[in-house]
Amino acid sequence: MDSKLLCYEKNERYLADKLFSSINTIEEYSFSSGKVCYDFIVKLKSGIKILGEIKVRNFKIDKYDDYILEVDKLVRLINVMKKYNFDRIYYINFFETDYEIAKDFIIFNLTERLKEWKVNKPKIEKRLMNYETYKSTDVKVFKDVIMLKYIDNIDARGIIMLT
Repeated sequence: MDSKLLCYEKNERYLADKLFSSINTIEEYSFSSGKVCYDFIVKLKSGIKILGEIKVRNFKIDKYDDYILEVDKLVRLINVMKKYNFDRIYYINFFETDYEIAKDFIIFNLTERLKEWKVNKPKIEKRLMNYETYKSTDVKVFKDVIMLKYIDNIDARGIIMLT
């Protein structure tokens, strides 16, 4: 496996582990490896099963008004959710802070958005992006994306301490 991908995954897992271990409603969690369409599975004490994707951003949480979600990624997550009877899909973004020992995060509840998108289709845009997220190279492709805005009553945000 590509060493950059391994490094990227290691960082995602480290941050998600810090976040998940601080949430007392989580019974267990695991991480995927390699080029699969999801990064984690969480089981809550209530029995709810969550499938999720993680992105680690190299900018601060307030740099942009909205955040990129690739349509292909969403479609693959929906297919896995249906096939394996997951209850929810979450999309977690971690962000830089002014402090080396902390990261901001947003947990986007994609399941709630999917309910809304059945009624009001999301706006899909084409963006020129890295072919692979974890690599910053000259290889760029156009991808269909949905721009997500944080929504107070369905998403969660906070800060995690890394010590």
